[in-house]
Amino acid sequence: MENINAVALQDLQRSALNEDTIRGMGCYSLPPGKDRVEWLKNNLGYAKRKKSCLSQVCSDILAFPYPCDDYTRVRLYPAIDDAKYLCAKGSSTHLYYLKSDEKKLRKNHIPIIFNEGEKKTACVSQFAGQQYLSLGSSGITQWKNCPEWKQITLKGREVYIAFDRPEIRKPDLEKQLLSLWLWLWKRRAIPKIISWDPEYEKIDDWLCAINTSKDKSCIDAIKESISSAQTNVFDEIKDIDEDYFAETPPKVAHTFWRRMFCDIFYRPELLSQSTCYFSCVP
Repeated sequence: MENINAVALQDLQRSALNEDTIRGMGCYSLPPGKDRVEWLKNNLGYAKRKKSCLSQVCSDILAFPYPCDDYTRVRLYPAIDDAKYLCAKGSSTHLYYLKSDEKKLRKNHIPIIFNEGEKKTACVSQFAGQQYLSLGSSGITQWKNCPEWKQITLKGREVYIAFDRPEIRKPDLEKQLLSLWLWLWKRRAIPKIISWDPEYEKIDDWLCAINTSKDKSCIDAIKESISSAQTNVFDEIKDIDEDYFAETPPKVAHTFWRRMFCDIFYRPELLSQSTCYFSCVP
């Protein structure tokens, strides 16, 4: 892979990505020196982070072009102040998928597997083949306002959420899981939550282990996971703090969502009345 430096290439390969998938992603290492500085200024609008020159403190910077023409995220090697990824200043959020999967966007008979991050999305696409559409957001909070949703048929479509599964999940993850699940449900999708071997926090690590062991094919492992997917988000989230919905609402939980959560949390029979109950969801 002549346009990707060794450090970045090894990182991609740790997600079990093969050469064809990496080429399909179109990712590339930024050129060194002044050319890197110019690229950062032209595409991100800045070349420094907290007074540190990115070109100098990073041994490599890998660019991930998105399917839309005007958005690229970069991966820093090494991370700076816990920031692994950066995007253009003031840019909107976008969904990530491989160009080869674009034809699946409107085909609601093809289930969606929804991931966080470019590498996981590409990994699932590689192993799921034509039977699933692998979509991803740049993070667990970056899914809602993506313009690409307008291109995707959701009504009647199964959507399997594959967010990371740490041993101890933070409340923010649980809240985003709840928000995404309800957002999809409002749009008449059929949201479910998949799990995998608890030894692995991330879906790409799990698929990489399956691919290495050769005990079964990755597509068979994916199908097994999907067959036991959780359909009720309230059975999935265990540690969410109900007081979160009683406080002054942050961005992800305004008054309507707080009322709806409390109604369903204490009156689970509403889950069977989703059509009428969610007719007024914003």
